[in-house]
Amino acid sequence: MTQELQPLVRDFAGCALPDQPADPYEALLMRFKQDALPVTVLWELTHKCNLDCIMCYNVSLAQPELSTAECFDVLDQLAEAGTLYLSLTGGEILSRRDFFEIAERARTLGFALSLKTNGTLITPEKADRIAALSPLRVDISLLGATDKTFDAIAGSKDTLRRVVRGVKLLQ
Repeated sequence: MTQELQPLVRDFAGCALPDQPADPYEALLMRFKQDALPVTVLWELTHKCNLDCIMCYNVSLAQPELSTAECFDVLDQLAEAGTLYLSLTGGEILSRRDFFEIAERARTLGFALSLKTNGTLITPEKADRIAALSPLRVDISLLGATDKTFDAIAGSKDTLRRVVRGVKLLQ
């Protein structure tokens, strides 16, 4: 069988050819390896953050950010490259005024989305918008079990209460 016909026969028959894995997951991994496609991308959208965590490498100095249009262009390029999974992180993603525009564009392009946030900026409205994105997951940093510990690590006051509020709003 010619190389050109193999994919057609495989698609038509719904089964793997002798040189292809029978397991769909293995076949997908093989495709990504062969074509060197970026399966997962972790994208730091911003360096800005409302906290000042003692262990954080993200310095909130005047770091330039991509514009919304530039972010859309990056998303288009990632989609064209075949990226499946996109994790949006920062700094604090919710500190970007255009965060939801960017995240909505990512979902429109079909990315499986995860979000990483410290949870302190989640409001009822933002929780609703996050839910509408249908992310695979939302990761929220838990920096301590007591107010004192949490605040000492986060470099901010009343942080644990704000994080717990954010988590509850997402439920």
